[in-house]
Amino acid sequence: MGNAKSTLTCGTLSNNENKCSKSKKVNALIIVDVQNDFITGSLALKNGEEVVPVINNLLKTIPFDVVVYTADWHPKNHISFYENIGLRKDEISSDSKVNAETAKLFDQVTFKGDVDQILWPTHCVQGTFGAQFHKDLYIVKKHILLHKGSNPEVDSYSAFRGVDHTSIAARVGDLKKNGCEFTQSSMVKQMVQEK
Repeated sequence: MGNAKSTLTCGTLSNNENKCSKSKKVNALIIVDVQNDFITGSLALKNGEEVVPVINNLLKTIPFDVVVYTADWHPKNHISFYENIGLRKDEISSDSKVNAETAKLFDQVTFKGDVDQILWPTHCVQGTFGAQFHKDLYIVKKHILLHKGSNPEVDSYSAFRGVDHTSIAARVGDLKKNGCEFTQSSMVKQMVQEK
């Protein structure tokens, strides 16, 4: 997939549960899409499994207050799947540079309503092995799981916002239930890049 990267993000959120002017810092870890299809499946990253021991070490050595796991969670008929383009040929905009007959994997198609969509191989289909987390990934008992990409009409590259910009409130709401507020804070990133 070119220069794809897996990103591990650690950060600090503020907790306003005490309703006073001071906020308590909350250590959070957001673990993004460590799923079989991104490690050994249809969208595998080169050496993608190398991120697993790094994450496990963080989880076992740092007392995070909040741990969030995100997961692509697509229905079989998802708009982003190249294999579905024939089923959606009537939904392609006349302005699209690519049509159902000429489309190839990783092409960008414009659907009606000005929805630009990259065509990916089928991946992370709900309930499949490819959508499961990697077998060696440590799952803490108390965590938040955020599924993304479950709307068949909208792709989502972010756990916090879909390309339609409507998903952010629900995602942030899950974290707020745990007393978290987003603040400007330094973020530590550990990248596993293609070699």
